[in-house]
Amino acid sequence: MKKLLYFIITIFVLIALAVGAVFIFSDTIMKKVLDKELNEVRDKYGVQVEYDDLKFNDLSSMTFNGISLYKVDADKNITDTIATVDSLTATAQLRSLMKKKLKLVSLRIAGVDVVYKMKSHRSDADSVEVEAENVEQGSKKSIYEKFNQATGLFFRMMPERFSLTDFNLSVESDSFYAKIAVPRFQIKDDKFESDVICQEMTHEIQNLSLTGTYQRNDQTITADIQSNSDTARVIVPFIEYKYGAKIAANIFFVKVSVDADESAGLFKIRGNASAEYLSIYHERLSAQTLNCGSPSSDFLLNIDKNSIELDSSTVVRLEKLEFSPYVKLDKGDNFGLTIKLNKDRFPADNLFSSIPRGLMPSLEGIKVEGDIDYHLLFSFDMDNIDSLQFASSMKKYPGFKITKFGNVDLRKMQDTFTYLAYDQNVLQRKILVSEANPNYRKLDDISVYLRNAVLFSEDPSFFRHRGFLESALRESMIKNIKEKRFARGGSTISMQLVKNVFLNREKKLQRKAEEAMIVWLIENNVLTSKDRMYEVYLNVIEWGPNVYGAAEAAKFYFGKEPSKLTAEEAIYLAMIIPRPKKFKWCFDDEGKLRDSYEQYFSTISGRMLNAEIISEKEKEKISCKNVELTGDAAKMLKSGASVTTEEEDDVEEAEEKPSIFKKLFKFRKKGK
Repeated sequence: MKKLLYFIITIFVLIALAVGAVFIFSDTIMKKVLDKELNEVRDKYGVQVEYDDLKFNDLSSMTFNGISLYKVDADKNITDTIATVDSLTATAQLRSLMKKKLKLVSLRIAGVDVVYKMKSHRSDADSVEVEAENVEQGSKKSIYEKFNQATGLFFRMMPERFSLTDFNLSVESDSFYAKIAVPRFQIKDDKFESDVICQEMTHEIQNLSLTGTYQRNDQTITADIQSNSDTARVIVPFIEYKYGAKIAANIFFVKVSVDADESAGLFKIRGNASAEYLSIYHERLSAQTLNCGSPSSDFLLNIDKNSIELDSSTVVRLEKLEFSPYVKLDKGDNFGLTIKLNKDRFPADNLFSSIPRGLMPSLEGIKVEGDIDYHLLFSFDMDNIDSLQFASSMKKYPGFKITKFGNVDLRKMQDTFTYLAYDQNVLQRKILVSEANPNYRKLDDISVYLRNAVLFSEDPSFFRHRGFLESALRESMIKNIKEKRFARGGSTISMQLVKNVFLNREKKLQRKAEEAMIVWLIENNVLTSKDRMYEVYLNVIEWGPNVYGAAEAAKFYFGKEPSKLTAEEAIYLAMIIPRPKKFKWCFDDEGKLRDSYEQYFSTISGRMLNAEIISEKEKEKISCKNVELTGDAAKMLKSGASVTTEEEDDVEEAEEKPSIFKKLFKFRKKGK
């Protein structure tokens, strides 16, 4: 929409040139000045401005008739009509002209038609190319200068007496169209009101009411947006097309005051915003719409030369919950982001009763007592990803307890329950987690080698932590940012277990948030013991094609009971947990494990040695080449050709590379 902004600025420039010229020059010289300046506008913005008639009402007032804005190409040929304006009458403040800073007293615009043609979505390659070009060219103005200039121009050119009638905007591309009509917009006595008619694609037409206040001297604007229909909601336009999100509310309200401290090079935006019955939907966020109640915020944005900062004095309110986030986005030579949130001791119910409906379906209806606190730090810059900082902790105080569970009883793993095994969101089997199941095995009936190989491979500190490992999460973030994809998860056994037992398999941000909260509740309130959690884990995890749990895995791969597994067999089973159905990739054409897995065997056996599970002599004998499949897996291995390591890597890359990560971390360094 940047070019559309240029078109609007062009109208203001046209007014400034005309009024300034008539004040200083004769009619003949004035027209030459206008022509010269409009040519510069054409060359700078690729927009040519023409008008049918210009009439000067007095020394500081004039009327344009038949204004047309055209898009021109590099050869200065007209390619498209951007906008037309039937008439425009402006009156300038004489004192501002004498100071060579145009300030309008009144402005009337009638009959505006704007057509904005968007380019189709560019490919990632095109985006990177454009990014590189922009980086090489550099930005002539700092962030502060851009904001200061834009707001200064707006408040000088937007008078306290303003009238706009019959405004029509069409936005078009190969796959999108929208129309916005403003029959009237009027500012008078510091107040404004307007009707807005909006239609986007095949959605229903929105008839909106826009009211508010405009105080030029204080540089303050308030706006209240709601539907003219008692039953309709306000849907934010363009968001769904641009970002795939749908944001709606009964009423939106915003108040903004701007202040520029030129001596300090600091631009401040203060204000507050609120929404009544806000709802948000995005397919990557959640499978269902999130209902956020009526949130509000008092905010302060600080903008300097190279950064935009959400000040820690900002207050966000979400139902009973109130918190003050700090966010800083650095856009200088090095792109960086810092997020801090510190919420000292407060009633836990304020958090759990304020969770947006749909964000954590399993916990809806949960009741808690007592106090908790929460602290978050996340910071990185793209020039030194390894310096990334991450710390997240929620602490409960004595007296915290769950008095009522929500839609799911989080104690279900203590007793007999049915585990639903899914593959690609399709239910494969129902597995009874009980000794009544002939394939269920108690921990003591599983080889000590397998118990420890899985533990050392998946989560060595499982029996010491409370569900999360900040170091593992930090390392996964670093790797994911560097590779611009979800290359590493950082999940503990607790997190994997909660995901499999309580939640669906959809890769949504909502599911990760719900997973984290359930893990915290189970681990910090000991709703299930660590031994029981690990026993359940070993009995339900997927270990091959329709193979679940240690008993089925031991039989499928080695034709034996899990209690009889050797150290090498146990290490192999631990090794394939991340990609169990792809076990054939591990073997060469002769049916032997590839040499590349020898390092893995050495690492896990070394940890077994340190834990005194095996002796030094036993460790020396352990090798991936000693693993021989003897169960049904051996038949599958012989019946199907193996794949090369390169093919394996290609498939993994395709599976683990969602496009969202490329969009989140598509940054480039200057000059690269």
